[in-house]
Amino acid sequence: ARALERRAQIRRLYAEGLATCETVVVTLGLIECWFDQFDGLYLNEVPNRRLLRAEPDRFVFRRLDIPTCRDMLFEMMDRLVTERGQRVLLTLSPVPLQTTFSEGDAIMRNAYSKAVLRVVAEEVAERFDSVDYFPSYEMVTSMGLAAFDNDNVHVRPTVVAEVIAHMAAQYLRGSVNGTA
Repeated sequence: ARALERRAQIRRLYAEGLATCETVVVTLGLIECWFDQFDGLYLNEVPNRRLLRAEPDRFVFRRLDIPTCRDMLFEMMDRLVTERGQRVLLTLSPVPLQTTFSEGDAIMRNAYSKAVLRVVAEEVAERFDSVDYFPSYEMVTSMGLAAFDNDNVHVRPTVVAEVIAHMAAQYLRGSVNGTA
C-alpha cells in the first residue's frame, strides 16, 4: 500500500513538473527488470521475497532487447517531444550492474546492457531534432576504475561534479565553467 501511495506521489510530481519544464533529462540504466503481470508495470528492482512467495505468478524477470527498448524510448520521445514540444537530454548511467538474473556473469551482462541502451539512445537522438545525447557514460568509463569509489560501483563525487560541470557548460544558458 505504501509503495502504491509513493508511486502516486511520484506520478503527480512528474505530471505537474513535466508539463512545465522545457527540457527533460532521461538517464538510461539497465535492461534487466521485473515485470508485474497483474499491473502491467516494469519494476527496476527485484520484488521482495515475501511478495514473490505469496504471488509466484505475478512477477517475471525480463531482459529487454533492442527492439523493446527502442519502442519504449521512441514512445517516450513521441510524448515528450512530439506532443509536448520539450527538449530531451539523454544520458547513459555509468553505474554497472552488480548482479544478474540472466545467464552469464554480471560483467558480461552489464556490457551488453549498456551496449543495447547506447545503441537505442543513438537512434533516438538521430531521429528527433530536439533530443541530444550527453556522453556521461563514456566520460566516466574512459577513466577506468579511478572514476569509481572503492566499491567499483558508485562514481566518485569529484568525477560526478566534473561531468555535471561539463554538462552545465554545454547546456545551461549563462553557465560559466559549469556554474549557472
